[in-house]
Amino acid sequence: RKIIFRINVKNVGGGTVYDPGALEKCSPYYPGRVTQEDLNVVYLGDVRIGQTGLAGRGGRGGMTCYPEVIRLDPNTKAGTTTCTYPLEYTNLKSAYQTPLVVELWYGYSKAQQRTLQIKRVI
Repeated sequence: RKIIFRINVKNVGGGTVYDPGALEKCSPYYPGRVTQEDLNVVYLGDVRIGQTGLAGRGGRGGMTCYPEVIRLDPNTKAGTTTCTYPLEYTNLKSAYQTPLVVELWYGYSKAQQRTLQIKRVI
């Protein structure tokens, strides 16, 4: 009487994923530094089936997901969450389609470098 979605998240880019609440630590003017706790953190910002959202976020008895904060494994750069959606119309005889919307919140950085030669102009 419920649908279970397993949502896999993976950093497939060459950059670094940051906790969006710790992005100020990336600034050279911030007095603190980025720690391991600030890395590889992704939040489930919004998960909906049609118009029914997460329970506790405006959804009425809707979908629940655990964990809502996904920690990516530093080696595989991947993480998983599981969402459960209770079926309201179990006597329904026909299939229907509706979008599954997943909004992820995270910070991301990717460094680039170039070699420059600076010449003095006289």
